Amino acid sequence: MDTAVDSIVVADEEGIIRYYNGAAERLFGFTAKEAVGNTLGILMREPERRHHGEYISRYLATGEKHIVGTGRPVEAQHKDGTPLTVYLAVSEFETASGPCFAGVMHDLSPELEARELRGRLERTGRLSAMAETAAAIVHEVSQPLAAIAIFAQTARDLADGNVPDERMVAALDKVIEQALHAGLVMERVQSLIRGDEGQYETANINALAADVVEIARLDARGHNIGVELSLEDDLPGVECDAVQIQQVVLNLLRNAIEAMSEPDRRRGDTITVKTRAEDPGHVRIDVIDRGPGLVDDIEGDLFTTSHAVSKRGLGVGLAICRTVVLNHNGRLDYANNANAGGAIFSVTLPLIHESGLE
Repeated sequence: MDTAVDSIVVADEEGIIRYYNGAAERLFGFTAKEAVGNTLGILMREPERRHHGEYISRYLATGEKHIVGTGRPVEAQHKDGTPLTVYLAVSEFETASGPCFAGVMHDLSPELEARELRGRLERTGRLSAMAETAAAIVHEVSQPLAAIAIFAQTARDLADGNVPDERMVAALDKVIEQALHAGLVMERVQSLIRGDEGQYETANINALAADVVEIARLDARGHNIGVELSLEDDLPGVECDAVQIQQVVLNLLRNAIEAMSEPDRRRGDTITVKTRAEDPGHVRIDVIDRGPGLVDDIEGDLFTTSHAVSKRGLGVGLAICRTVVLNHNGRLDYANNANAGGAIFSVTLPLIHESGLE
């Protein structure tokens, strides 16, 4: 046992260390002379340190195996206080003086660090690729949008001089408004890529939701889908980047429209956008669809950039939406609608944005 690669510690039924090999000395920093005769608690972090005696007593009293005969990761501690995550397997054996327990441990910390680093590198690679793509889109789209706004404004000015149909004037006004709005979205995408702070202002969340619904209704109407509003009265103003939040809600609405564009309409043909107060100091926007709902095998990585774009239009769009909401110190949640079918995506925002929080 002294030459074993893994750390081996033997304790009696009182949790007192009776044997402690060379690998344990290297892992925990205590010499065998310091460890033997001491309790197992010197090797553990809370809550294991507080409960290690209870684990042994409970096993001896009930015979129920929680770790004896099996193995699991536990939170341990080096002599100098450095946290360690170790994989511990415990077996029991009898001696002339009573039962003893042998714990075989190996350090998981390097494996966990390598796994975390690999995950960070993968996320960084995906985000870099996404940033390059987004930057190219912004560059290509910004100029035509500016041209649309200029030509529409010119047409609007010419129409004023010829006493035109009021509907044409209203339509041109909408073209100008949406071209300028799209330009603002492009600016916010660039800011998001650069990591700039958003342009925060106090926004009326009901007005924000109503404006987005007005835009989404044009697309929904083409699929014979209705979009209704359910707005709670007297909601307080929310400190946010209104353009970014509008884009998040619009993306959720477009996903909902796509989910409900299938032939099966037994669950209904209306999307509901609902606002309400949520806990002290928060408001919430729900986008409730009547589509097929979310399947279990995609829920775990729904917001990751690696998730493939499916028929629902999920993937990078939702990853960006979640980033925007997190930058507002909010939450983007989802659930299947158990009562009526479909899915519910919820944006919860604090009333006051505190810079620097994540």
